[in-house]
This record gives sequence, structure tokens and C-alpha cells, in this order.
Amino acid sequence: MGTGFASHCLDCDKGQKDANMFTTKKPTPEDRLNAARIREQIGHQLKKHYQACMTDELPPRLLALLKKLDEERPELGGLLASSS
Repeated sequence: MGTGFASHCLDCDKGQKDANMFTTKKPTPEDRLNAARIREQIGHQLKKHYQACMTDELPPRLLALLKKLDEERPELGGLLASSS
């Protein structure tokens, strides 16, 4: 009792081999170097992003906005003076 369909699909087998090729590949020295560069770049970006938390200094753009707000709304009591 057959279904009339071939029990073997060449394209499916090829796709499976391609998928396995990427999951079992050992990293090359170049891959490791690229991964190290990426980690370093992410670290620098995170450090820059969280600068205020790490150094208790506000980023220049935020300082400029506070200065502008102090000039426009003196009734707020000088936000820039209280943030430093």
C-alpha cells in the first residue's frame, strides 16, 4: 500500500546537510577574533550608554537640555545646580 509519493526528497536532504554544516562547524581563529572585537565594541557602547551610572556625571546632551530648561523655566529652581 503505497501513497504514490516518493519516500525520498533530495532537496530536503540537501537542506538538512546545509543546516548541520553550520551547527557542527568549529570556530576558526578569525571567528574568535571577530567575536572578541564584537564583545569589545558592545562593551564600549554599554559603557558609554551607562556613563552617568558609572561616573556620576551626566552626558553632555543632558547637561545642555538642563541648561536650556533652567534658562526657560527659572521657577523650577535651577535643575542644573541641583544635578551637579
